[in-house]
Amino acid sequence: MPDNNSNNTSVESAKQPGAGKFRSIVFYALAIKSLILVPAFLLLSLLIFLLTSDAFYTSILSRSDLVSTFVKAKKWGMDARIREEIEDKTQLESFRREYEKIKNDFEDKKEFFARLNRTVEYDRLELQRKELSKLSWKKAPDVFKSEDEFKKYRKEELGRLDALIDEIDAYRKDNKSEISQAEDDLDDAEEAFEDSRKLLEEKDEQARRIVLSHENSLTGKIYADLNTVSPVLTRELNERIIDGPVKDEIGKFISFMTSYDEQVAAGNVYRNPFNINIPSFQERVRVVVPEIRVSLWVEDEVNGIRQKRHLLSEIFVEKIGAIPGLKTKDMFVNLFRFSESGMGESVGRSYLGKAGLSIRDGVIVMERTELAGRTARIMEKAMIAATYARYAKYALAAAALALLVVLTAYPTPARKKRIHVSRVLIYPSIAMLVLTAGVIAASWMPERFFPTMMSDPLINIYAGEILFVLCLHLALPVAALFGLLLAAGIGLRISTGPAPADGVPSDAVKQEIGRAVADSGSAGQEIPGA
Repeated sequence: MPDNNSNNTSVESAKQPGAGKFRSIVFYALAIKSLILVPAFLLLSLLIFLLTSDAFYTSILSRSDLVSTFVKAKKWGMDARIREEIEDKTQLESFRREYEKIKNDFEDKKEFFARLNRTVEYDRLELQRKELSKLSWKKAPDVFKSEDEFKKYRKEELGRLDALIDEIDAYRKDNKSEISQAEDDLDDAEEAFEDSRKLLEEKDEQARRIVLSHENSLTGKIYADLNTVSPVLTRELNERIIDGPVKDEIGKFISFMTSYDEQVAAGNVYRNPFNINIPSFQERVRVVVPEIRVSLWVEDEVNGIRQKRHLLSEIFVEKIGAIPGLKTKDMFVNLFRFSESGMGESVGRSYLGKAGLSIRDGVIVMERTELAGRTARIMEKAMIAATYARYAKYALAAAALALLVVLTAYPTPARKKRIHVSRVLIYPSIAMLVLTAGVIAASWMPERFFPTMMSDPLINIYAGEILFVLCLHLALPVAALFGLLLAAGIGLRISTGPAPADGVPSDAVKQEIGRAVADSGSAGQEIPGA
């Protein structure tokens, strides 16, 4: 009677190589997918988490030193006004361009005259003849065999040089009129150049006096003192406004952006079907952006009593008064003391209006705005994306973890799994660390990487202060995440150990061999008793 178990074993043995090859292909495909998707999912999850957190934005604002940035921008504005005054009184820049034209004309005519007059060639021949005529036998005994040979050579060479000089003299005589005209033009150009050079020096001196007058003025002293005042004011601004009301308003706006369905239900996102400008009566999207209000009136304790105080006109004035060594303390005190007044708020509105903000009664406001057209469509899409992103950050992190778990649990030799998991952790982490270092370097010197954008000095000032902090807040969490993954991957790779040497079976193979030998021994013992 045939042994069915033996036949089944034979069939399974025949199928095993094909099944093992298929599992290996699937494993490598999974490893490649994990190499791409795991870091991508984790990066997206982290970025979504950061961009939907109010702490992320307030941390950027508090570390950007807005007061110093404002001071630098104002200083640039003052410098621009000084340049305008210099140009108005001296026309320095326009004259400098004229001076360059006169200088270039002089250089061109000088070069033309030298070429026409053969000045360089003539001077070179004259110098050679002069040096040769002074040369004696004692200075060149090793070059010639005898003194007579030296004298013969000098006579012949002097004759040759004289002939060349005579040839240039004859050329100059034949072209005397052209050379004389070129020389006259050169003299006129040189005279004009000297006059313009002296005038430029006078204008430069006048410009220096204008700059010096501003540096010694009250305005110059204010900006010098402001470098001392700004750290104190920045600390108060961060603690009382940015970490409080500003953070609350940012949180409210993030909540608005990440709750699309709720905003539709509340009527803040709606479609107007009456659009007579489009023949098909296509629906028109409208989005109502909520009002943002930041009050400069803050809670403060004075003599044990809690009361409302104006940040600029009261608290800033108090802090400035406590700073020693200020040259223009009274001016600063008066500057902020009247910031609560109508005149002070009028000046504030001139700056805030550029950002779509206004200030009244100590409250900075961005009015409730209704968006329409292309802007509304873009805002709607952004809201939908942000709403899904609120949940996607968890789903992406879970998907990355699931890929790693599947890769780890896949039925393949343990050593191979550890090697591929370590690659998934190491290689993308190294690439991301290099990328974050590049991003930080680019934000540290934005003018090198974005020369067109940085050509505007005002943008350069704000970018230099804010862009670096923004990139740092993005890059450091990314670097921390992938740094941990890199360390885990390196640890896993080290624990895997080196590959077994050729001809030496691995521990797994040894165990399989041991089991096979044991099974063979058991089978051999059963045969006699059959």
